[in-house]
Amino acid sequence: MDPHVATLLGEVLERLHRAPDRRDVLRALADAVCALMPCKSALVWAQSARHRALKPRAASPDTTVPAELANSSIALALVEARLGERRSLHVAPSEAAGAHDLALVRSALAAQPTDDVIVLPLVHRGGIEGLVSCRLEAGSADPTAAWEQVAPHIALVLNATRLHETGAAMRSYRNHFATLGADVLTAPDAETTAVRICELTRTLFSTTRSALFLLEGPDLVPVAAAGPYGDRATGGKLHVPPGVEPGFDEALRTRQVLVINAFRSSSYAETPIPLPFRPQAAMVMPLTDAVGTIGLLTASDLDDPYRFGPDAAEHGRLLSAVATVAMRRMLLVEELQRAGRAKDEFLATVSHELRTPINVVLGYVQLLTEQTFGPMSAEQLDTMGRIERGARSLLALVDDLLDLARVERGAIACERRAVSLAPLFDELGDAARALIGARPIRFSSTITGSPVALTDPDRLRQVLLNVVGNSVKFTAQGSIDVRAWTEGERVVVEVADTGSGMEPAFLGRATEPFVRGDTSTGSGLGLAIVARVLRVLDGDLAIDSSPGEGTTLRILVPAAAAAAHTPSNAS
Repeated sequence: MDPHVATLLGEVLERLHRAPDRRDVLRALADAVCALMPCKSALVWAQSARHRALKPRAASPDTTVPAELANSSIALALVEARLGERRSLHVAPSEAAGAHDLALVRSALAAQPTDDVIVLPLVHRGGIEGLVSCRLEAGSADPTAAWEQVAPHIALVLNATRLHETGAAMRSYRNHFATLGADVLTAPDAETTAVRICELTRTLFSTTRSALFLLEGPDLVPVAAAGPYGDRATGGKLHVPPGVEPGFDEALRTRQVLVINAFRSSSYAETPIPLPFRPQAAMVMPLTDAVGTIGLLTASDLDDPYRFGPDAAEHGRLLSAVATVAMRRMLLVEELQRAGRAKDEFLATVSHELRTPINVVLGYVQLLTEQTFGPMSAEQLDTMGRIERGARSLLALVDDLLDLARVERGAIACERRAVSLAPLFDELGDAARALIGARPIRFSSTITGSPVALTDPDRLRQVLLNVVGNSVKFTAQGSIDVRAWTEGERVVVEVADTGSGMEPAFLGRATEPFVRGDTSTGSGLGLAIVARVLRVLDGDLAIDSSPGEGTTLRILVPAAAAAAHTPSNAS
């Protein structure tokens, strides 16, 4: 490299190196051109990938681009065509007369007819990073030969600063996206989720508005919007059938994000949206996953026809992925909730209807057993006893189903008050001994102190009877011990048996409805009802069990008052 060129390059790069960011790099470049060419004035045009154009970004000797030039631009394609294979371009008044872009270059420098204006492209790997246009001093030597050697190095610096700026913007976007995206994923229902997605979209892309559509059959129906729309575009009033919005159709067909700058002059502009609400720029993001497409998310701007930059499609794909997950999750939750409500209503209705015929059967069994219709043999009476036991088991199952349905619907009634456990334990002992019968099982109950629970006595009685009944069912011999005491702000009731115990795989599902162990002959509702009733009572249930070693269930309910921890026995 020629020593003069090397010196020139060193001085330029030194000036650029001291600039802290891209804006200052461009300003430093304009000042360096003015000082080192030398020239009367210089203007640096930098690439705007969003507009596919070159815009004035820095001027010298002034430090800022004049306001009247701020929105000017030269189409990149026109610059490439004008330059061809040339590495610089002299713009004479005669050349500028019939070319708007060249005339703009001269007028931006306030060039007089006698002034020589040079355009020096800054090319990196075949792509134009920018231009330097300068107005030369009269009679000065042509400096383009030296600057054409310097230009590729300057273009490399501009490329590096642009990539750095783009990377910083991407990092900022993703950090911002992560913060706002968490708000979307924690929304409590589908409607709130859709609204938050629309608000997030407007914020991330700085657009005028955003809308979310879901598919209902072949039509798209808006479920949420943010920003100015007509009344017909919200609240599900507007149905968009296929063929009405070309952009929607293409996004649904290709399942790809569609970015449309200069919307009103594009092939997608044929739309029924009234002109005042028709966007200048739009982006359509399909909400799609491996299962299928559920709808569309749109972002549109009423003011800037080039709102979306080169990274918008990638950002849109990231946003649509999160929006799809959030909406799919909430739609599934709402579907499960509807199914759960339908199940609860079915259980409540069927269980209620079953009680009447079962009670009728029990009534006739009682009449037959009492020999109201005539004497019965011993064998017939034994058969009646079997029928009665079966009917009462069926009635107990129906009652369990009714209780489960009430709890699931939130229809269970509770009246909390201070409840002493001693009277409940007396009832529990009588019920346990009746259930044990002649089996070799020892039952004991122990109360430590005087525990008083803040709870509903009937519901707590139901819980204790279910738990003890469960222990009796699975204990062939050995013992069942019930203990109660106060622990901090809780009353603890522990039921320990020496029964068959639970397998580890079953233990985690023991409180789910209709889940039974391998040897169980019950309905699988006992512990399910206990766990749900305890939740209503602000209580908890803990289970510790091992196969062949028995089971310990611990029931915790709020204490009404502190109790002394002195042992006393109540068998």
